[in-house]
Amino acid sequence: QALWVILRITLTLAVETLIFWAFGYRTRQSWLTFLAVNLLTQGGLNWTLSQSGSGSYWIFAFGMLESIIFITEAIIMAFFLREHSRKRAVLCSLSANLASLLAGIALLSHLPL
Repeated sequence: QALWVILRITLTLAVETLIFWAFGYRTRQSWLTFLAVNLLTQGGLNWTLSQSGSGSYWIFAFGMLESIIFITEAIIMAFFLREHSRKRAVLCSLSANLASLLAGIALLSHLPL
């Protein structure tokens, strides 16, 4: 199961990295912020989902956790990313999370929780 968690986090980071790069983030500080925030939130999401089992409520938990991640990451990125405007940081964060969520949904049938 740990291998699947690592794979999901890696795929999320891959998708979100492309978006982050496309939004023009290049400085070391921006990338360290991006990596730290994503490792914490995705690690927390995967840990929480692994603890919830496969009962009928996991999709509700997933939706709630993803909503929290969207909001939390947008706020953190707006506060800590200084390479571009706060508006751009929020838009980048929301775009990256939406892209990785949609990619995850597309791959859901192939990757177990």
